[in-house]
Amino acid sequence: MSSSNDSLAMQRITKLVDENSFMEIGSLVTARNTDFNLADTDTPSDGVITGYGLIAIWYMFTARMHPY
Repeated sequence: MSSSNDSLAMQRITKLVDENSFMEIGSLVTARNTDFNLADTDTPSDGVITGYGLIAIWYMFTARMHPY
């Protein structure tokens, strides 16, 4: 994941998919929101983890929220 600390959302994804099969998409996306004084807040991947991985032999796509 983009941030330095491991999130609960990423831990759940890691437990769901087969080992070393998850590929994160959009990890370099940053928030463009200026409401609620968020212009100076660093939100890696805009608070959402998206990607794909394998469960058994099936590809799976997922999106999980990352609470800050």
